[in-house]
Amino acid sequence: MAKILEAIVQTRTIKGPPCGLGNLLAHIPDDERDALLSLINPDAYPRTTSTALARAIEAAYGHRIGRNAIDRHRRRDCSCDWRFGQ
Repeated sequence: MAKILEAIVQTRTIKGPPCGLGNLLAHIPDDERDALLSLINPDAYPRTTSTALARAIEAAYGHRIGRNAIDRHRRRDCSCDWRFGQ
C-alpha cells in the first residue's frame, strides 16, 4: 500500500480528547444527546447550518461550541469519541 494511503487510514482511526462538543455530549441526558446528534448529522438535516446549531446549543445548554467543532463532527472528521456513523 502506498505510504499516503497508509497514513490516511491511520489518521482516521486515531481517537483524541473530546472537543467542546464531545464534552457537552458526554454530560447531557441520553435523550438530549440523541436529539443533538441527529441534528448534527448532515444526512438527516442537510440544510441546518453549523452556525445555527452553535447558536441553538448555546441557547439550549448554555455552552459555546464553535462552528468549526460542529463542522468537524458533520464531516465525521473529529478525533473525539462522538463521531456518528462510524
